[in-house]
Amino acid sequence: MMKHVDVVIVGAGISGLMAANMIMNNSNASVQLLDKGQSPGGRLATRRIAGGNFDHGAQFITANSDIFQAIIESWLIQGWITPWNSKDRPRYAAVGGMNQLAKRLAFQQPLECSTVVESISLLDGDYIVQARNTRTNTWQQWTAKSVLLTCPIPQMFPILESGDISIASDISSLLHKVEYKPCLAVMVCMGETKGFPLVGNMREPFPGIISWIADNRSKGISEIPSWTLHLDSDWSERHFNDTDSDIWNDVLPYLKNIQGETNTLEEQEYQIKRWRFAKAHQLISEPFLDIGNGVPLLLSGDAFGSCYLPGNSGGKVENAVLSGIAAGQYLAKIV
Repeated sequence: MMKHVDVVIVGAGISGLMAANMIMNNSNASVQLLDKGQSPGGRLATRRIAGGNFDHGAQFITANSDIFQAIIESWLIQGWITPWNSKDRPRYAAVGGMNQLAKRLAFQQPLECSTVVESISLLDGDYIVQARNTRTNTWQQWTAKSVLLTCPIPQMFPILESGDISIASDISSLLHKVEYKPCLAVMVCMGETKGFPLVGNMREPFPGIISWIADNRSKGISEIPSWTLHLDSDWSERHFNDTDSDIWNDVLPYLKNIQGETNTLEEQEYQIKRWRFAKAHQLISEPFLDIGNGVPLLLSGDAFGSCYLPGNSGGKVENAVLSGIAAGQYLAKIV
């Protein structure tokens, strides 16, 4: 059955969620969010393991712009986020875990999860969006006046190519300049084992191996010590396809070094999450691009909006949010 909406948004990470909110709050346009994950949020991700809760994607939120600071203030007032480990600059963690922030933003939004968009094509002035539901293994179709893609750029290309959507050479060149670094995230349920001095987080405890460690208990989302480790991006790239056990055995000696006691770490429960597109670099300055040649087809997300960040230091929650807002404002005016 073909469904019709004004705007289809591919990707229910924070950029897509902010775009949807902007459209729905500023127009009468109908919106459909599609996401391949089991829940919204993208890298605003939280997982439960053996009694511990883990933020294993984005770890915290910071603001560089007045626009985003105002959004943060509103989230604080609503009780959605809380200050966390703010030594050098204000940082914020989501109450209940980063995924809870995404779920609050997605509340009452028209959202289909476990839905993989396979192609977008143009027919008689409307886009046809074809997607597959991975839970039911069934196909779904939407027609839309406009489409917004917020997924990582490497995932955009096959969707567009499958529907014979062409991209101008200068835009294609710009998109291909964006680089993504992977990240292997290790979640370790430390239980009540003694001898772990971590309070809050450690940045670059072992350069070239471990770039970040945080105890999720310090965020107030876990009742027991629950550590998230982000492994160095270059190390993650070299070992991305290693088995979970091999990754764990490589990391284990460094955890023991931090531990400083003789307790047995081998017995702790752990899981590995592979983030293929963890962080975008060489960002596109514009908050979004419209490649639709008169029929709006927008690209936005964490690879866009370097104008919001100092020094183009790589994608953050902030530029993903502001990219989504800008794309949503644009669509709300023209749809």
